[in-house]
Amino acid sequence: DRRMVEAYGKHPWAQKALLARRLVEAGVAFVSIDLSHHRASGTWDTHGDKFPPYGGIVSGLKPLLPVFDHLYSTLITDLKERGLLDEVLVVAMGEFGRTPKVLTQQPPGRQHWPQCFSAILAGSGIRGGAVYGKSDKIGAYPESNPVHPQDIHATVLHAMGIPLNEAADNSGIARPLTAGKPIYDLFG
Repeated sequence: DRRMVEAYGKHPWAQKALLARRLVEAGVAFVSIDLSHHRASGTWDTHGDKFPPYGGIVSGLKPLLPVFDHLYSTLITDLKERGLLDEVLVVAMGEFGRTPKVLTQQPPGRQHWPQCFSAILAGSGIRGGAVYGKSDKIGAYPESNPVHPQDIHATVLHAMGIPLNEAADNSGIARPLTAGKPIYDLFG
């Protein structure tokens, strides 16, 4: 539908989101969209402005964030309108955050910071608009409800209806899929 293509937009990332929705609609169980490259600024690997080769807050993230916001909200709206959001989990996250302060290396910028980062989950029983956890005032460390990567993994498995501790390996021995605990407070 031409209107749907226009709603997503012509940006390659938006086209990937539309293709992902179409794949899910066709029965594909797992779809991953790689948003690591953007022709205007490189990648999400944004350390600091004038930090080669990717840019930073202004030169790197400024062109990326509006595109991401548009494609994510369009995808969620589209899935909801098609009655798919209850059975589809949409996760947007990276593997770490950034240092809470600009460091003095040359050029100055922010480095990788695994102590505190954000993730967005929507659909598959996740309560819309829920916020879980809080960082300290500079985004350095969790202040309340800390979540570890294995907890996000457990939450994703739970949302997908996959039992956490019932998988057998090639030997037939059951082993837990994760040491994490689902974040049940996110579910409606």
